[in-house]
Amino acid sequence: MAKGSVTDENGIPYNYLIVIDAGSKGSRAYVYYWLSSQYLLANNILRVPDDHVKLLKRIELDPSDLPQVQTGSKWHKKIHPGISVFHENSAHIGPKYLNYLLKKVYDIIPIEQHYRTPIFLHATAGMRLLKPNEQQEILDNVCSYLQQETNFYLPDCASHINIIDGDVEGLFGWIALNYLTGTLAVNRSSAGLLDMGGASTQISFEPNEKETKEHYNQLINLKLATMGQEVTNLRYNVYSDSFLGYGLSQMRLKYLRGLERKREDGKEYVEDPCLAAKRHQTVQLDGMEIEVKGTGNYEQCNENVYQLIANKCGDKQEVSSCLLSNTNPDFNLNSDNFYGVSGYWDTVSKLLNYNDKEENYGKIYAYDKMVQETEKICSLNWNQLKEYKDLGKSELEELCFKSTYLMNLLHNGFGLNRTRSHFTVNDNVNGSAFTWTLGRAVLYASDESLIEVQNYVHNYVDDGKRDKVGYSRNSAPGVFVRGSEVDGVPLRPVYEIFDSYQEPGFLRDLKQGEDYENDDVVEEIDHKSIFKAHSWIVVLIVLVGLIFVIANKSRVLRLINEIVLFVSSLVRKYIHGRAGGIHWPYVTRGRYKRARSMDLGASEVELSEMDIAEPEDSEFDLGVEDDDILSGYEDFDLSEDSDDGIERAV
Repeated sequence: MAKGSVTDENGIPYNYLIVIDAGSKGSRAYVYYWLSSQYLLANNILRVPDDHVKLLKRIELDPSDLPQVQTGSKWHKKIHPGISVFHENSAHIGPKYLNYLLKKVYDIIPIEQHYRTPIFLHATAGMRLLKPNEQQEILDNVCSYLQQETNFYLPDCASHINIIDGDVEGLFGWIALNYLTGTLAVNRSSAGLLDMGGASTQISFEPNEKETKEHYNQLINLKLATMGQEVTNLRYNVYSDSFLGYGLSQMRLKYLRGLERKREDGKEYVEDPCLAAKRHQTVQLDGMEIEVKGTGNYEQCNENVYQLIANKCGDKQEVSSCLLSNTNPDFNLNSDNFYGVSGYWDTVSKLLNYNDKEENYGKIYAYDKMVQETEKICSLNWNQLKEYKDLGKSELEELCFKSTYLMNLLHNGFGLNRTRSHFTVNDNVNGSAFTWTLGRAVLYASDESLIEVQNYVHNYVDDGKRDKVGYSRNSAPGVFVRGSEVDGVPLRPVYEIFDSYQEPGFLRDLKQGEDYENDDVVEEIDHKSIFKAHSWIVVLIVLVGLIFVIANKSRVLRLINEIVLFVSSLVRKYIHGRAGGIHWPYVTRGRYKRARSMDLGASEVELSEMDIAEPEDSEFDLGVEDDDILSGYEDFDLSEDSDDGIERAV
């Protein structure tokens, strides 16, 4: 992995950006960079004559002439699980989780650039499933840790660390896809996107002119600017929708909940036709552990999976777009230029043995191959499946379900024809891996470039009427989201050279011997509190407490009695308004005993005439300690066993 450079060969500083995709199954950090338009202009490499851009030196630009957003080889890091698991222990999310991502980006971005490198964490469907207070607690702890323990540019928590809506995630994905295909340009037809995650699936595309007019209020208005422009010159109306709960992980949980529960030897189990025969799993469903026994039956698996969509589809049809209501803009997966990425590619490539060689990317989806291979792998028992597919255990366990679900979703939910289509499954476009975070970076770079050109042309004078890169929903055009920093938050600081640079604080939290460097490792981070991770500690504490109580019975009872008296005196004095002092534990009692004892005149008592009674109950406790001897009355026996006739305070 090569470390990033501070400047290019001409001394023009790069602008870096960090985007963390906090998904339902894990988090991924990506680092992007591009040349600053401000310094290109200042160094006469980029000029802005009247209405066009002139490059005085050769700069490689994308076909769209948007800023050239780039990333390096292995400039990303993925960890498990998703941040939503920290909803019970969010205070530990920094040192126990974020550090794995921060160490990676720290090693990539030169420390000279840290202070001016914006960092974003955008959470998606996994966090949307939590309660609002749980969401906010996690986000607050993330932002606090990043601001205190890193030197990256994070001026505003709300816009940098947040949960994005599903349609915004789809919009970012659409920008990324069309940026890679070079179709973010005037008079170019854009591509549509189907993106499958763990908790949701997104669809985003640019409707035709007729559908745009009919469904205008359902669309997102997107404005972009190519390099050197003072105004936005690329405008799109994009339809983007997210189906929460239709992601691969959430849909499998829904599927398992729908299976008939059975009991054997006092334990509940379900029989799963989508799991290979002779394979058993234990899964958590609604807080209960359920055993899943595989039966390996494709026909029954397909019927069960279809029922997940059938509640909207009505009568079963070979091809249907029943997931999409009549209020959605019309599209055609069979003729329009659509790409299926992420979970679509991941499932299809594993099923049909597509590898990561460039010539195997961009495969046209073929139903006949899909159904043939799915029927086969769903019918194999566990031992046969392990020999047939060289995949990890969890991948093998879920492959039959995922393949069956994708086919039902595409054909019965989105209307993909089973015989002929141009639908492409892909996760690599023009040699670059797809991720919606690239779309977020392109949006930032385009807006930043526009602002830098406007500042250059107008000598940093803002009349309040400047055009902006960003997006708004047509149903609420007044709520405009800028592509870079929100209004009122300054852009990244200008590039300066300092004598020294402070090391970020998170480095001291790194564990000795922990593997933070290996790019091929996908860590399963321990998110549990110490008590949940080591339940034996709880048992030990309870056991020690019980032993202490048994061994110190009288003292524990006295402590309880003192607390009760203290609370009772507070209630009597301040709530009921009665006279009397406050009973202070272990203080009032001692003073009261001494006061009553000192009231006895020495001449009134003849010790020689007193009868000493034998103790009747050695365990009867009046609360007098053995060493509590009153000054001047050392001959009195005030122990627990005495019966000296002196009235005591209790």
